[in-house]
Amino acid sequence: MKKTRKTIVTIWINPEILDKLDKFAKKANISRSQLIHNLLTIGYDEINLQKNLGIIKLTLSLERLQAKIAKLLSGAKKKIVIVDPNKKGTNLSIRIDPELMKKIDALANKLSMSRSIFIEYLLEISIKELKYINFPGIIDSALLIRDLNDKISEAWKKLFKKSEKALKEKEVITKIDENLEENNN
Repeated sequence: MKKTRKTIVTIWINPEILDKLDKFAKKANISRSQLIHNLLTIGYDEINLQKNLGIIKLTLSLERLQAKIAKLLSGAKKKIVIVDPNKKGTNLSIRIDPELMKKIDALANKLSMSRSIFIEYLLEISIKELKYINFPGIIDSALLIRDLNDKISEAWKKLFKKSEKALKEKEVITKIDENLEENNN
């Protein structure tokens, strides 16, 4: 079987996401590029199952909003909110299978997003699930990919259901709302 040569693509990425990717790649004993490729493959496959572009856009937007709210809340708990104006992003070159890149570009175009923004969304949502995967030293990469696939697929399905529910009920439950409900009960 002929091995497909990967395409080198440069994307803009948030330094915090890059730090998390580096941390998990090191724990899993794989390259950052391989981890990114795996996360993009899984994320794209899950998004591709969802045929409604509106739900996809809503899901990506809600997750970004939830992340910003969580960051503000964590800063409020510490009484300090640090915003580093110098952290504008980093250009990162990654190796991606050309077919996957074509699919990602096509879907990003349908969603009216740039390649970099769409990839950043995919990575941002997918790495949230990595913290739940146990990395016991040197691991079998096939098991890692299977575990990644299961966890991240499950997370995307939950996010899409949450977005569909929000659309149906015309109401978005945020982390602030969830915290208020817990305190009132």
